[in-house]
Amino acid sequence: MKHVAALLLAVHGAAAAKELTVYSINFACRDVLHLAGCDNCQTRFDLIASAFLDDSGFEGVPNLDEVDVVVAQELSTSEAAFAQVTAALASRGFTHTTGAPAPTVSDPHCVDPPGPLYDIDDKKAFSALSGLKSGGLVTFSKHPIKATARQNWCVHNLPAPAGYLSTLLDVDGTAALVVNVHLFPEYDFGIDAHEIRTYQFSELSAFANAADLALRFTGPYAIILAGDFNEDAYGLSSASTGPRCDLISEDAATKLGALSLDVRAACASGAVGQPTWSPSTNDLAEKFSEGSKHEVLDYIVLHSSSPFSPPPAAANVVATLKIDATWSGSFCESSILGTLGATYDATAKALTDHNTVTAAVEVPDGADKIAEAAAAFDDMLLSWRSSQGAQEAACGQRGSICGVDTNCCEAPFSWTGVEQHCDSFQCEACVPLGGTCGAQWEGSGCCNYDQYPNGAHCEMRWNGPACIPKYDNGHSCWWDQECNSKNCEMTWMRGWWSWIPAGKKCK
Repeated sequence: MKHVAALLLAVHGAAAAKELTVYSINFACRDVLHLAGCDNCQTRFDLIASAFLDDSGFEGVPNLDEVDVVVAQELSTSEAAFAQVTAALASRGFTHTTGAPAPTVSDPHCVDPPGPLYDIDDKKAFSALSGLKSGGLVTFSKHPIKATARQNWCVHNLPAPAGYLSTLLDVDGTAALVVNVHLFPEYDFGIDAHEIRTYQFSELSAFANAADLALRFTGPYAIILAGDFNEDAYGLSSASTGPRCDLISEDAATKLGALSLDVRAACASGAVGQPTWSPSTNDLAEKFSEGSKHEVLDYIVLHSSSPFSPPPAAANVVATLKIDATWSGSFCESSILGTLGATYDATAKALTDHNTVTAAVEVPDGADKIAEAAAAFDDMLLSWRSSQGAQEAACGQRGSICGVDTNCCEAPFSWTGVEQHCDSFQCEACVPLGGTCGAQWEGSGCCNYDQYPNGAHCEMRWNGPACIPKYDNGHSCWWDQECNSKNCEMTWMRGWWSWIPAGKKCK
């Protein structure tokens, strides 16, 4: 490890630090036929644009002179519909933008989502029928954009475009990859939302790790993940307006830990923990809430950076963006039925239902090698968008729901580093060589069962079924999966009158 650290230090030198300030805002606008009348998009867009131009008469507006990047979620409408917001930000220095909201159904998507989940054809059909054209992600920057990548989630429990938007920025010579995200919300459509998000966190974690590996020898860099993760740090158990570090759930700690955020330590230090879904302080959230749950859903996370030491948690400053007076609108009782259900007229102060988050992230300073970083990122994307990229990374971690082995993570994508297999519809750690497996005909429990050659299979031994290496050619076998060649064939011998079977062997 000392030699690796010395090599990395030699590549980058002793990097000084500077700050990149990121502002995350969820606009809560979904241009779907029956929801468009619920979100009051144009009214709120006009007010938000005014707040960005002049914060007098508003609360919770960040000092945009100090902000470098704005990541926006749920701008699921046309680019023209929020032109006033784009113009307001441009006048404040955010002259670089990713443009139309992303991802769309034309953006990359894995070929075969696990189980019965929606594929790209389902999303195309729903998008055409509903009018929902995108996942609503837009990034605005004061720094030049050198590369962008739009990606649909491999696993999503709605037939709609949704995913993550990656933007490689030139921050005065430092390559800063800002990944704008929107994960699956707390909707139960037959599969629990937390199961869907586990597959999405797995994909996002692997994507960030792949980008980290690609950028680390190109020059000073940082990878930042920001947006609406929809993963409550408190596991839907807090009713407090303030931090409740004692309520942090193991599930949230594991998922966020996969993104390099030690949420327990970050909460203890005050870096995170303030609810971003707060019905008692945000009257839009109150209108859309059943009960008094207060949730931490939105985060700005420094995933990795040179010189490769564990990144410190950035302090996430939470604010309710609102007008001092009130605004009037029409609201829907159900966030799913929209105008198909009951509606009512009311007033509100908040301009977004999620509270906003601002964080000054520490990034390295150093020599300008942006061209090398952009080339490395492009090369990484080619691999990521192949069948071996997002397809395999969007996998079930230990305890996740599954249907077949291929739903569960291979060792390179497993958060525990142990290959996972599907056992009774749940991903579990595989059985190593010599370990006891379920039964001879259930060889998939063994580690490297799907590997040919040099894999393993389960076979009945004198003391019970055990995981053993796959057989070489010529060895007796019963099934293809026992052979390194994946080919177990019947052999024949000459009898008195004809050829007779002589048993199956690996060919």
